[in-house]
Amino acid sequence: MNADVQSARNDAPKLIPHLLEQHAWVTPHACATEDAQRALTYAELAAEAEHMAARLAEVGVLPGDRVGVMMRHSVDLLVAILGVLRAGAAYVPIDPDYPDQRKSFLAADSGIKILIVDGAQGTPTSLPVMTLAPDRGRLPPRPGAPAAAPDDLACVIYTSGSTGAPKGVMITHLGLANLAAAASAEFNMGPDDRYLMLAAAAFSASLEELFPPLVQGGTSVFPTDRVALSPVEALLDFLTAHDVTLLEMQTAHWHLLVHHLVDTGGALPPSLRLVVVGGDRAMPEAVEHWNRFRLPLVHVYGPTETTATASYWSVPPGQAPKDGVLSIGDAIAGTRMFVVDERLELVPADAEGELLIGGDSLARGYLGRPDVTAERFVADRYSGIPGARLYRTGDRVRRLPDGRLQFLGRGDQQVKVRGYRVEPGEIEAALGRHPSVRQALVTTGRDASGERRLIGYVTADRDTVSVGELRSFLADELPAHLIPSALIRLDDFPLTTHRKIDHALLPQPPKCRPDLPTEFVPPTGEIEWRVAAAAAELLGLDEIGVLDNLLDLGGDSLFMLRLISWIRTHLGISLGFREVFDAYSVRGVAALADARADVTAVGKPGSGR
Repeated sequence: MNADVQSARNDAPKLIPHLLEQHAWVTPHACATEDAQRALTYAELAAEAEHMAARLAEVGVLPGDRVGVMMRHSVDLLVAILGVLRAGAAYVPIDPDYPDQRKSFLAADSGIKILIVDGAQGTPTSLPVMTLAPDRGRLPPRPGAPAAAPDDLACVIYTSGSTGAPKGVMITHLGLANLAAAASAEFNMGPDDRYLMLAAAAFSASLEELFPPLVQGGTSVFPTDRVALSPVEALLDFLTAHDVTLLEMQTAHWHLLVHHLVDTGGALPPSLRLVVVGGDRAMPEAVEHWNRFRLPLVHVYGPTETTATASYWSVPPGQAPKDGVLSIGDAIAGTRMFVVDERLELVPADAEGELLIGGDSLARGYLGRPDVTAERFVADRYSGIPGARLYRTGDRVRRLPDGRLQFLGRGDQQVKVRGYRVEPGEIEAALGRHPSVRQALVTTGRDASGERRLIGYVTADRDTVSVGELRSFLADELPAHLIPSALIRLDDFPLTTHRKIDHALLPQPPKCRPDLPTEFVPPTGEIEWRVAAAAAELLGLDEIGVLDNLLDLGGDSLFMLRLISWIRTHLGISLGFREVFDAYSVRGVAALADARADVTAVGKPGSGR
């Protein structure tokens, strides 16, 4: 091995299982993790993870095997993941809310040997693999148990695929360790920090939440229902009640937080000392507003292929840039970043080019996809390290005079929506599987608040398929974040003189109420009128009926959060995310608000009830 490489390996950060073992020995009684049901010290967490590893070994899981993890957000989830890593296997997170078809694909494509599920009863699933549920047993470290090596596979995280199927990114133990060490250092984490676990385990952002607390012996805090914290008021209440010190948010969610604080004159919880934001471009207006809160902000950038994070930019309190533009910062420790032209030659310092990333956080490639791996992971001609590779991000950047990088856009069709990396081709392929659809095209646009959203176009004969049918069809095939908020049927796509689709002539989602299977029913009563007017404005429509399905009108999860915020601000009524989402219509949401208003009134002096 090259001497420089050997030296770098000797200085490599400690792997995750080793960090857990270290804190179990040095600070055994310190709180490692907690949820609404229980809390575990580092000694207890290590013992439960060891027990899970032993159970996996008993059922035949060997080092290098892949183990599915399909669990709700909880301490048990962390135990399961650490148990898999301790067993020398790699975990494959599968979101319990994914449609069955998606779950089956991930299980088959990843080749999982066993599936860890919630609770003694397990999670109902048709997946043809053995399941195992945590039983919360505890064991001391097993003598002679296999120890992971830095280059061993640690997890497989799936991302959207341009060919119609998601791709599994193979992340190593060294990648996880490097990310944990870099995040811990950048966030100045210590043993007293309490980090909120907000990201879904199947999303690569979770890697930056689950593992950094282990570096300095901090506490990971799991909410009972992370989705329930989507409304800003619920999030702020939880942060205050649980003394959370560190919070990472997707950009769209952070925008909601900033606008809420500005509109209400509210304040951030006193325990909170740092907010991390990333996943999409931040709106300059929100960045400028952030200065008034006098709290540090860390802007994070990185694709899943580089273990979720490649660079940070820390913005000191009150010093956000006046133009409101956040750079993507500098490379984290153990990471190399190069800006190149179309020939993969380095460009001058201030020139635009494609960003290539390498180093300790680089993934192995795509599971079972050597062709795509060879295309995206290329030889590193610049570091001088034999065998080193670089990931072609497809992101266009330029280096600023101070050395930081500025994100300029994409060089291909890939987009970021609500913090998720989306390949339109995957959604187009799913739409194309509907028997009535002749062609499909997915693009992006902006919603009424300026956030990016997906717009789907299909060509189909009139009256053969409705928007509602297409949405239901997609819901059986794709995760919610891949379903376009607007679906438009056309007889034919507009074409250029070269017979290619003319994107400039594609119609934008109409402001008038689209054709729906439900008859238009106007609102009755003050609350229905106000909720209907607010919902129409948020959707960018002239009017909507009170029985219309809000999802069919383009009401995605971000719209629901804005509606909840509007109801709280203008009606003084707090509603939960899941109940509003399940209500699906103006009449349903108004009924919830009306009922909650009655309950509130009963408790008021002089209410006469």
